[in-house]
Amino acid sequence: MSTAEKTRKAPGISRAWRVLEDHGLITREDGPAALLREDGSGEPWIHPGEAAGRDRIGYFSIPRAYWLRGYANALSLPGKAMLMVLLSETNDLKSPTVTYSHARFAEYFGISESTVKRGLNNLREFGLLGERWEKQPAARSPKGYRQVGHYWLLNPFSTQSRDRARDLDTKEREGRAVAPAGGGGDG
Repeated sequence: MSTAEKTRKAPGISRAWRVLEDHGLITREDGPAALLREDGSGEPWIHPGEAAGRDRIGYFSIPRAYWLRGYANALSLPGKAMLMVLLSETNDLKSPTVTYSHARFAEYFGISESTVKRGLNNLREFGLLGERWEKQPAARSPKGYRQVGHYWLLNPFSTQSRDRARDLDTKEREGRAVAPAGGGGDG
């Protein structure tokens, strides 16, 4: 069967729309389908960067340097996993570090402790990981304490550099929004 012969059947499309509607991801009440928040709350979807009255960030992004500087190819899979975890956990300027033991990282993010260690080592190798260790009292530990790491990402993935990039993206987006309609090129 050729691509031209392949058509979607109306009942199948209708079932797909119904599944999205049942999960609270769209509404079809007032004309064409309208997007709803991805958390299934039924609230209207708004762009995370434009959420009025909410945290300005709303989502974490992968900086362009990840691709432009070759990290996408150079980092190991555990390194990529820990980069994504740290990007997510250090997204806010108010909390640019994350404090977890390796076991807590593994438990919370559903990856093995050895993967956490390999991933952090990989980030260290590339000079992307900042860290500081401290001993915290732990009555159940034979030593009476446990080692806890404070981690943060270094440039180009630091919280501050990502915040600056978001500001530039916002200014760029706002600049496009006020550009004259139909303004093609210069001639």
